[in-house]
Amino acid sequence: MGDNEASQIRAEVLPLFEKHRLQTGSPYEESQFLSYLTSRDGERREIDRSFRATWRLNRFLDEVETEFVVAFSVADRKKDFTLDGFVNRIAHLRRNKRGSLASLRNRGTQSDVSVLITLNFLGLWILALIAVLTETDVWLYCFGGLLIVVNAALLSVIWKKKRHVDRLKGLIMD
Repeated sequence: MGDNEASQIRAEVLPLFEKHRLQTGSPYEESQFLSYLTSRDGERREIDRSFRATWRLNRFLDEVETEFVVAFSVADRKKDFTLDGFVNRIAHLRRNKRGSLASLRNRGTQSDVSVLITLNFLGLWILALIAVLTETDVWLYCFGGLLIVVNAALLSVIWKKKRHVDRLKGLIMD
C-alpha cells in the first residue's frame, strides 16, 4: 500500500471516527483508537462490556464498510485495531473483494433467526406455564405483550443487519 493511499484512507476514516465516538474532539491514542469510540479515556475492552458500546462500534464499522465498500470479518469486528492497522485492513479489503464477499457470507442472519425461534419457543412454554399456574389472565397478557415487543425489537435489528449486508454486497459486486 502506498503512502498516498494510506493517508487518503486515514483522512476519510478520522471524520467518521469523530462522528461516532463518545467524546468528540478529545485527544486519543492511535494505538487503541477504537477503544476511544466507546470510552472517554480509551479504556481497553470497554467494547466488550456494554451494549451501548457494541452498538456504537457496529454503527461506526457499518458506516466505514459502506464508505469504503469493504466488509469486515466477524474477527475484524472484535479486534481492537491501531489506527494504522485499521487503515491497512481497509486498504487490503479494498484490493481483495473476494475476502469482503466471504466475510459477508459468514455474517449471515441465520444465527439471528435461530435466536429468535428459540426465544419464541421458550416464550410459548412460559406462556403455557403461566396459563396453567395462575388463575388470572393478567400475567398471561403481560408476558405475551412483552414477548411481542421483544420479537419486534429483534426483528428490527435482524432486518437492518440484512439490509446493510445486502446493500454492501451489491456495492462490492459492482
